Amino acid sequence: MAAAVGGDRLAVEDLLAAVRPVVVAFCRRRVPPAHVEDVVQETCVELLGALPRYRPDVAPFEAFATGVTRRTVADFWRRVERDRSVPVAEVPDTVEYATPAEAVEARELSRALLRLLAEATGQQRAVLLLRVVAGLSTGEVADALHTTPGAVRVIQHRAVHRLRRAAVLLPV
Repeated sequence: MAAAVGGDRLAVEDLLAAVRPVVVAFCRRRVPPAHVEDVVQETCVELLGALPRYRPDVAPFEAFATGVTRRTVADFWRRVERDRSVPVAEVPDTVEYATPAEAVEARELSRALLRLLAEATGQQRAVLLLRVVAGLSTGEVADALHTTPGAVRVIQHRAVHRLRRAAVLLPV
């Protein structure tokens, strides 16, 4: 252990080889199968970076490695939560409807949504478009509008509440 902490390449390789199966087992229980290898690799890189900070007198290495693995898994889930993209194979240029009635219904729904959006104030409309349509985070919207993330959340809440009231009043 001391040699690995000191930077001995062979000792580091042996240490990673010993800890990797434990990291893999931990990640398999907490991460979707398609992402396990990526998270394991990221954990190993994090362990290498954290190795100089390891102190055997504070905790056993297994506890240290488990802590690094937990943080890496938590970081993975935070990234998943922030990712608002929806994979789409291909975006069609035009939408084809099965019946003319469906086309009319879609057009009327679009008009109703535009009328609802017109009910919002300029700032509320901007926040809704950036958050819902563009998929930006509250921090990104705050930067774009030169305000705070808390203010963005308040504006969004008020806009949604206002739209919900207006939607009830729309003719069906």
